[in-house]
Amino acid sequence: MLYIITGIVIVAFIFSMLRDNRSMWNPALLIIGVFFSYLSLVQLFYTSGDENVYMITLAAGFLGVPFLVFLSGIFLIYNGFVLLKREGKSKVNYLSLGMGILIIAFYIMIFVRAYGTDNYIFLSKILGLTYFFHICNLLICNFFGFAFAGFFSVLPALQFYSQEKKTMIL
Repeated sequence: MLYIITGIVIVAFIFSMLRDNRSMWNPALLIIGVFFSYLSLVQLFYTSGDENVYMITLAAGFLGVPFLVFLSGIFLIYNGFVLLKREGKSKVNYLSLGMGILIIAFYIMIFVRAYGTDNYIFLSKILGLTYFFHICNLLICNFFGFAFAGFFSVLPALQFYSQEKKTMIL
């Protein structure tokens, strides 16, 4: 059953890309397709009985996602500097740079929290900010998560019922 769902999502993604590569469905279908492909691969290795490959696949998934988030933070910082250099200083152009700095700061705080602060007095003051940034991170993620879910819940209605024209907009 999982393989069928994976196939349907991948075919839907390919069809959506061929129909209109600027559609808002493409990123969502890509993420869902990659997720189901990973689950199908894990299930395939589990049912084959090869425990070593199964454990390596699980470890790659659990370690790969945080690593990709860390790399996206580095990319956002780089993109923020490029954006500021090309388009000038404005509030909107600082968003990419700020999000990248927050992602890297989150990983630094996790590192500080994991390895303790008993030997380093100056790190204990930074640790007090950990809870504040953690709460801010949760609030930001919840806000963007709800905004993303709200946008994609309205997207089918926007796709089939356009106010300006009687054609599909996606």
